[in-house]
Amino acid sequence: MPNINLLFRKDYYYNHARNLSLSWESRLQIANEIASAILYLHSEFTTPIIYIDLHLQKVLIDQSSGVAKLFDFSLSISLPPGELEVEAQVVPGTCGYLDPEYARLGIVTQKTDVFGFGVILFQLLTGKRMYIVNDEMRDLCNASNIEECSIMDIVDPAILEENGIEIRQQLEDYLDLAKRCTLSNGEDRPYMIHVAKEIRRIEKCFRALTQGLN
Repeated sequence: MPNINLLFRKDYYYNHARNLSLSWESRLQIANEIASAILYLHSEFTTPIIYIDLHLQKVLIDQSSGVAKLFDFSLSISLPPGELEVEAQVVPGTCGYLDPEYARLGIVTQKTDVFGFGVILFQLLTGKRMYIVNDEMRDLCNASNIEECSIMDIVDPAILEENGIEIRQQLEDYLDLAKRCTLSNGEDRPYMIHVAKEIRRIEKCFRALTQGLN
């Protein structure tokens, strides 16, 4: 599997640069593995560990196993026992990718990571870098609000070229999940356990469809 950074083979400063395509299957696998990693942090320790600064630049592909892995846990925080949130003394993180509630209030919850994962979902779907301006998801090379666009307007054309219109419903479901993960109100976002289940369902449906077509 290619390194995750190859999803964005473009000059950061120019709009006309060309993307290098990852297959839709690879993108779903990456999303599934990142979701599983975040769910593990949230559920398998005495208290949930919040990664906080979650974006694709913090993801590496293991060259031997092909598995997507998170690195750099320097900003991670453990929630206090019995608490659902913690107030950060400072608000560290990558500008343009932070949960708006966290950036505004300094409050860290499990939904902070859900928002970051939603940004990753958008990036994998579009093949473009995203950033947050005034609580809106925007394409780095386009000022439009991504969340107001239809699936056919924003999906990486390479995905449709590879798979055809047959996967449109899966793409719609995927986009709906990305939008729910990046809702401005953290309480309205799903928990990671539900996000991970939905990603697995979409990936399973895609595999069943491709097997049926072959």
